[in-house]
Amino acid sequence: TFQKYIFPEIYEERFAVLFSDNEASRPNIPVNITIGKLLLRELFSFSDVELLDQVAFNLQFQYALRTTGYEK
Repeated sequence: TFQKYIFPEIYEERFAVLFSDNEASRPNIPVNITIGKLLLRELFSFSDVELLDQVAFNLQFQYALRTTGYEK
């Protein structure tokens, strides 16, 4: 449900002013994934460490954040 209805509503364009357009700068983590993690942390009342564990090892969280295809 999160991946289908909530995740697509996180628009990265709103946050574009926070990032550099310079090609030589460090690439950012996709904003929708970062905001999605923060939303899931609040929904489940996780600490930061618990959230990172869930994102790293729980396929349900990876599916919700659309990160199952990532290599890292």
